[in-house]
Amino acid sequence: NGLQWVTIPVARESVHLTISQVLLPLSNWRAKHLKAITLSYAQAPYFQELQQLVQPLYMAEHGQYLVDINRYFITSLSKLLRISTHFVDSRQFQLQGGRVER
Repeated sequence: NGLQWVTIPVARESVHLTISQVLLPLSNWRAKHLKAITLSYAQAPYFQELQQLVQPLYMAEHGQYLVDINRYFITSLSKLLRISTHFVDSRQFQLQGGRVER
């Protein structure tokens, strides 16, 4: 069926905010993502095993901001893939300039 993006729908005004300021929507985007992934990959080898890993990621409570779900997905998938990178939140740094210059 071609390429399909799975994105979290955020308010149009969010383009001017950092991801730590963007609130997660209350819509059913989680169910829509899981349905899209299932429809696209149901026939793929090992899909059942991967679905058991992906579904809990979407269904877990992440917090109320986009940064929370991003952090949760990145750290969870890193652990799953045995990637031992230490992730640091950019809010811990004294950054200069606007978001484009950083």
